[in-house]
Amino acid sequence: MLSLESILDFYASVEESENEQENTVAQQFVVRELVMALEIIIEKSTLVNPRILQKVMKPFSSVEVIQRLCCQALSILMVTVDYRKHGGDVNIHCNIQQALEQFPTIKDIQLYGLTALFYFFLDNDENKGKGGDLNLHLNIQKAMLSFCADKPIQEVGCRALLQFFQNNDNNRKKGGDADLYQVIEEAIETFSKDKEIQLLGFRILHVYFCNEVNKKKGDVCILYCIQSAMEVFSTDKAIQLWSCRLLGTILSDNDENKTNAGQFRLHLNIQKAMSQFSSNKVVQQACCRALHAFFSDNEDNKQKGGDANLHLNIQTAMNTFPHDKEIQLFSCRALNDFFCNNESNCVKGGDSDLHLSIQSALEQFRTDKSIQHIACLALSNFFCNNDNRKKGGDISVHIDIRSAMEQFPKDRAIQHSSTCALVRFMSGNDGNRVLGGSFHLHLNIQKAMDQFPLDLEIQSLCCRALNNLFCQNQNHRKKGLDSNVHLNIQNAMKQFPTIKDIQSLSCRVLNNLFCSNWNNDKKLSDCNLHLDIQNAMKEFPLNKTIQQVCCAFLDKIFVNVEYRRKGGESNLHLDIQKAMKVFPTDKKLQQASCRATNNFLSNNDNKKKCGEANLHANIQCAMKKFPKDKPIQEVSCRALAAFFSDNEDNKRKGGDSLLQLTIRNTMDEFPCDVKIQLASCRALSNLFCDNERNCTIGGDSDLHLYIKNAMERFPLNKDIQLSSCRALNSLFWNNEINRKKGGDLNIHLNIQKAMTEFNLEMPIVLSSCHALNNLFNNNDTNRNKGGDELLYLNIKSAMNTFPEERAIQLSSCLALNNLICTNVKTRKNVGDCELHRNIQIAMERFPTDKCIQQASLDFLKLFFNNNDNQEKAGDSNMHLNIQSAMQEFPTDRSIQQSSCHALANFFYKNESNRRKGGDSDLHLNIQHAMKQFPVNKEIQLASCNALIHLFCYNIDNQKKGGAANLHLNVQRAMENFPTEKDIQLASCGVLNNFFSKNNNRNKGLESNLNVNIQKAKQLFDERICQQFWGLENLLKRDDDNHYEKTSDHAYKPKRFCL
Repeated sequence: MLSLESILDFYASVEESENEQENTVAQQFVVRELVMALEIIIEKSTLVNPRILQKVMKPFSSVEVIQRLCCQALSILMVTVDYRKHGGDVNIHCNIQQALEQFPTIKDIQLYGLTALFYFFLDNDENKGKGGDLNLHLNIQKAMLSFCADKPIQEVGCRALLQFFQNNDNNRKKGGDADLYQVIEEAIETFSKDKEIQLLGFRILHVYFCNEVNKKKGDVCILYCIQSAMEVFSTDKAIQLWSCRLLGTILSDNDENKTNAGQFRLHLNIQKAMSQFSSNKVVQQACCRALHAFFSDNEDNKQKGGDANLHLNIQTAMNTFPHDKEIQLFSCRALNDFFCNNESNCVKGGDSDLHLSIQSALEQFRTDKSIQHIACLALSNFFCNNDNRKKGGDISVHIDIRSAMEQFPKDRAIQHSSTCALVRFMSGNDGNRVLGGSFHLHLNIQKAMDQFPLDLEIQSLCCRALNNLFCQNQNHRKKGLDSNVHLNIQNAMKQFPTIKDIQSLSCRVLNNLFCSNWNNDKKLSDCNLHLDIQNAMKEFPLNKTIQQVCCAFLDKIFVNVEYRRKGGESNLHLDIQKAMKVFPTDKKLQQASCRATNNFLSNNDNKKKCGEANLHANIQCAMKKFPKDKPIQEVSCRALAAFFSDNEDNKRKGGDSLLQLTIRNTMDEFPCDVKIQLASCRALSNLFCDNERNCTIGGDSDLHLYIKNAMERFPLNKDIQLSSCRALNSLFWNNEINRKKGGDLNIHLNIQKAMTEFNLEMPIVLSSCHALNNLFNNNDTNRNKGGDELLYLNIKSAMNTFPEERAIQLSSCLALNNLICTNVKTRKNVGDCELHRNIQIAMERFPTDKCIQQASLDFLKLFFNNNDNQEKAGDSNMHLNIQSAMQEFPTDRSIQQSSCHALANFFYKNESNRRKGGDSDLHLNIQHAMKQFPVNKEIQLASCNALIHLFCYNIDNQKKGGAANLHLNVQRAMENFPTEKDIQLASCGVLNNFFSKNNNRNKGLESNLNVNIQKAKQLFDERICQQFWGLENLLKRDDDNHYEKTSDHAYKPKRFCL
C-alpha cells in the first residue's frame, strides 16, 4: 500500500509528462490510490501531517471524493490538541474552507468540514482568530442554511460557531454583522424537541450576545424559543441553566427585550427554575443574573416580579449559598433593581426581612468591592420605605455601611452607594439619626467629601446625608461643628456655585448644623459662610427652595454679633429683600426672611441700611399678605421693633407707611397670643419713642386701647408690661389728646398693676413712672384719678426699692410733681405718707444731678403749700437740701428760681422754719440768686417772696439780712423792674418786714429806698401805702414805738403756687 507522500511524488512526476493521455490515466490512478490511502487513515485514525493532507486537498480541490475524505480525516485527526495547533500553523482551515465552498450541496463534505472546523477552533484561540480572518463563520452559516432540516449538520454547525465565538469578541462582532443569530434561532425552532441543539443554540447565543452591538439585534423569537425550551425541558438542569444565562445576556441593556420578556412572563419560568433547582448553585447564579437584567430599568417588570413574589426566591438563593460570591452579588443587584422606585416591592422586601440577607452579604464579603457597592445600593432603595428604615436601624445595618466606607475609602462607587444608603437610612427617622451620630457617621461622610472634592454626585449625596444626620439633633450638630464639617460644605458650595442641588443641599446642611449651635464664634468668623450663602441667593434668585433655606440659615447665623456686622458689610439685607419681593406669596420664605431681618436689625448700622432700602415695606407686605399667619405676624412685629429701635429715620418712615395700623390689625387678630402681643407692644414702643407724629397717629388709631387690652390679658407677663408702659409713656408724651384718652380708659390702673406686680423689676418700674409723669402732665382729671387711686404709694415704693437708680428717682420726682400740681388733697396724702423723705434721700444721694435736684425742688415748692407738710419738711431739715442745691448749681437759673419758690412756701406762717432758715443763712443763698440773675423777673419775684417770709416776725433774720445788705438787692430789683407791679409789691413787702422794729432803717435811708418806694406809690395809685400801713413813715421816723403800733400788719403774702 502506497503512502500519501509516495502517491503525491508519483503524481508530481506524471504532471511533468507532455502526454495528455498518460496524464489522464495517471490522475485516475492517483485518485484511486489516494482514496484508498485516506480510507485506511480514516479507518485507523492514523496521524498524518496536516501539511500532507493540505498537499492532497490543494491539487484535487475539484475532486469530490478526495475533498470528502480529507475533511473526514481532518474531523477525526483534529480531536488531538497538538494536531489542531499544527493544522493552524499550516493554515489547514483554508483548505477546509475551499472544500466547503467548492461543494456547498454535498452534505458529507459540509458535515465533515464543519466537524473539522469545530475541532480546529476547540480551545485554540489562535485558530479562532485565523478562522475569523477568513470569515469561516460565513461558510458555517451557508451550510446550516443549505441543510436547515439536517440535524447532524445543524448540531455540528452550532458546535463550530460556539467555539468560534468563545473568547473572541472580534469573531462575535463578525457574526453579528452576518446576523448569524438568525441561523441559530432557526435551528432552535426547527429542532425544538432536541435537547442537544437547544442547549447548543442557547450557549452560542449567550456568547454571541455578549457583544453589545449584537445584543441590540435580538428579536422576540429568541425569547419565545427560550420560554418554549424552559417549558419543554423544565426538569433539565442544563437547559434551565443556559436559558437563564442567555436571558441574563440578551435582557441586559436592551429595553425592548425586557419589555417583551415581561409580556411573555418569562420571570415565571425563571422562578420555576429557581424553585426546581434551589440547591444547585450554578442555576441559582444564572437565575439571579437573569432577574437582575429583567428588573433593571423596567418598572412593569419590577411590578410583575413583585406580584410573583420573586424576592422570596432571591432570598432563598442568598440564604442557601451565603458564601457564594456570584450569587450574593447578582442577588443584591436583582434586589436593588427590584426595590428601585417601587414602593410596594420595598414593603414586601421589608415584610420578608430581606435586609437581613443583604446585611449578611455585606458581612460575609467585607473585602469585595462589587458586593459592598451593590449591597449598599440595594439598602439605599430598600430604605425608601419608613418601616424598612426602622428595621435597618434595629439591626444596626449602618455599621456595615460604615465598614464599607472605611474599607474602601478611595473607591468612588462604594463611597457613592454607601452615602446614598445613609441618606435614606436617616431620612425622616430620628432613631436612626441618633444611631448615626453615636457612631460618628459624619466623619465617614466628611472623608468621602475630602476624597472626592470635585465629584458632583458624591458631594451632593454627602450634603443630603449630613442634612438628614443633623436634622433636629443638637448633639450631632455639635459633633459636626467640632470636626469642621462646615468647611466641607463650604468647599462644595465654592466648587459648584452654579449647581442648584449642591447649593440647596449645602444651605440646608448649614441651616441644620448651626441651628442653636453658635457657641464657636471663631469658627464662624474665620470661614465667612455668609458670602457663600449670598452667592447662592444671587446665583438662583428664582429658586424658591434655595431662597427659603438661605433666609432660614441667615436667620440663625445673624444670632452671632460678628456675622450681623459682616452681613451688613456685604449688604445681605438686599438679597433677603429681593427674595421677599420675588416670592411674596410663599409663606415659609416670608417667615424665614422676616426672622433673618429681625436678627440682622440687631446691629445699629444695619438698621440704617435697612431703612435706606425700605425693608419695612417688605415686612409690611408680608403682614398684609398673611394676616392670619401667626409666625409671620410675630416675627414681623419683632423685626419692626428692631427696625424702629434707636433710629429716627426708620421711625419716620414707619409712620409714613402707617405701620402702626398694620401692627394694630395684628394685635386685633391675635388678642390671646402672648408672643404677638409682646412683639407688637415692643414695636409700638419703639415707633412712638421721640416721634410726635407717630404718637398722634397712634392716638387717633386708639392704639392705647390695644395696649391696655394686652396689659389686662397678660398681667403677669413681665415683658408685655414693660413694653406697654414704654409705649404708653411715648404715646402720652407732649400729647394732650392721648393723655385724655388714656385717662378716660383709666389706663393708670393698668400701669399701677404693673408697678405692683413687678415692683422689683427696675425697667418696668422706671417706664411706669415715666408713663405716669406724662399721663398727669397738664391734665387735672388724670391727676385727680391718680391721687384717688393712691398712685403716689407705688411711686414711693419705687423710690424705696431702687434708691440707687438715678433714672427711677428722677422719673418718680417728676411724676409726683405732676400728681400733686393742682390737687390739694393729694398733696396732703403725699405728706401723710412722708414722701418728702424719699425726695430728700434722692437729693442727698444725687447732689450733683441737676435734673433730680430740679425735679425735687419743683415738687417741694408744691408740697410746701400745706401747713402740715411744711412742718414735716422742717423737722427733716429739708431747707438744707434746698440750700445744697442752690450752692451746687449757683449759675443755673431754673434751680435758683425753683429753690426760691420752695423756700417762700417753706417759710410761710412757720416760725420754726424761718428760724431754721436764718440759722442756715439761707438769706445769703437767696441774695446770691438775686445777684446772679438781676434782670430775671421770675427769680427776683421768687427771691422777694422768700425774703418776705424769712424776715416776717423774726428779728434775728432781719438783722442778718441787714448785715448782708439785702435791701440793696431788693432796691436793684425795684430799679430793674419799675413797671412790674408784682415785683414792686413783693419788694415793698420785703422792706416792710426788713425795717420792722426800726431794724435796718438807717441803711434804708442811706440807700434812698424811700425814693424807690415813692416811685412805686406813684405808679400804682398809692396802693403801696395802703397795703403797707405807712411804709414811708417807717422810713422817715426815728421812734421805736411805731413798730409796736403796726406790728400786726407785717406783710404776709399768699403762698406761691403754679
